[in-house]
Amino acid sequence: MDSVITQKPHAICIPFPAQSHIKAMLKLAKLLHSRGIPITFVNTKYNHNHFLKSGGPDSLAGLPDFRFETIPDGLPPSDSGSTQNVIDLFESVSSVIVQ
Repeated sequence: MDSVITQKPHAICIPFPAQSHIKAMLKLAKLLHSRGIPITFVNTKYNHNHFLKSGGPDSLAGLPDFRFETIPDGLPPSDSGSTQNVIDLFESVSSVIVQ
């Protein structure tokens, strides 16, 4: 008899690195996680650091099967209190993703 291997689904959420896109994707990720689906949420280092800064160092910890990973956005480091230039961000992300 053939055995069926069933694997638990795993969602990888990669939003465009702009605030409204991140918030919407995070809501979707939390909804999927509440249904028992493990999540890997991929964010740029810049936005990840903003999350940590706004919510404290433990703001992204504590949920089992909900991981945060970071990727570069391709832009040079900027002042942590500033916002990123949307046009530069779009061009940079496009070039980093296409590679």
